[in-house]
Amino acid sequence: MNPNDEVFAVVDDPSVKPVFANRIVSVLLDRNGNIAVTLGDMRYVPEKLPSEGTTETFVCVTTRVVLSYQSATDLIQALSKPLAEMKAIAAAHNAPVPSRTN
Repeated sequence: MNPNDEVFAVVDDPSVKPVFANRIVSVLLDRNGNIAVTLGDMRYVPEKLPSEGTTETFVCVTTRVVLSYQSATDLIQALSKPLAEMKAIAAAHNAPVPSRTN
């Protein structure tokens, strides 16, 4: 179902914290037909910096989301508009489309 087709009340609990992610760790189809997405954040450990200036980096899992097939389809549809807007803004400013950040 298109998320714009259904009208329902939303309870926005302020205790639910936003989660940042800049890496997709995994996307798996579970045996119940759901899509499990694990998201993470690229990090480094400053106190373990070697003298030559390289860093020890790793991805820290920040959240796991399990979506039904329909929710995953709705998410793809919902993301298409803001992603297209980002491309259009970048093109209008003759700038590259935002990419992965470390």
